[in-house]
Amino acid sequence: MDYPYLLHSSWQLILSAVFSSLVGFEREMHGHQAGLRTHILVGVGSTLFTLASIGIAEGHAVEQRSRIAAQIVSGIGFLGAGTIMRQGSAVRGLTTAASLWAVAGVGLAIGVGGRLLLAATAATVVIVATLTLVRELEGWLEGRRIERELRVTVSNPRGMMQSIAGVLESRGLVILRVNLTSDAGGTASAFVLKVRGTLGVDLSGLTDDLVEMPEVLTAEWD
Repeated sequence: MDYPYLLHSSWQLILSAVFSSLVGFEREMHGHQAGLRTHILVGVGSTLFTLASIGIAEGHAVEQRSRIAAQIVSGIGFLGAGTIMRQGSAVRGLTTAASLWAVAGVGLAIGVGGRLLLAATAATVVIVATLTLVRELEGWLEGRRIERELRVTVSNPRGMMQSIAGVLESRGLVILRVNLTSDAGGTASAFVLKVRGTLGVDLSGLTDDLVEMPEVLTAEWD
């Protein structure tokens, strides 16, 4: 039995489990289904497949050694897709899918060994920092976002939506939803827009700009 190889490969698998658990722990703490166990299994599995590919292809061309590693990259994509769920207009699980894919890369690098161990260490630090520190930044940005409903009444709706959208975008607002309604007499129409922006947007100035446009009768925030 090749005890030095067994010791070295076992150390690589344990290191992969440790690095993967750091990422999985963050996911577990925030209640994601793909948590600690899933990330550890993905990381250790990637390392094991990499070690196997190196052993199987020993003495062969480099291209043959990379075949299993290449399949790890595509295979994790299918696993990550299972964590993505669509709930109405919202998509959940993208970050967890990405963390699984990144952990597989860390496991692969550990399996190759050598200087790539440094890359795996640095990547783990970056991944964990992204999931923790950047989460705080996203929370701060989310707190600065506003969502409001704008009602713009026009005498003729033809071609007006493009003009209204231009004014909103010039103020840094994003249109999330648009509905077009008409009054009972059919003499006017109203665009009801749900828009998103950031704190500090001059909403009154925006409505003034809209009212000055031809065909616009009123513009008001709900």
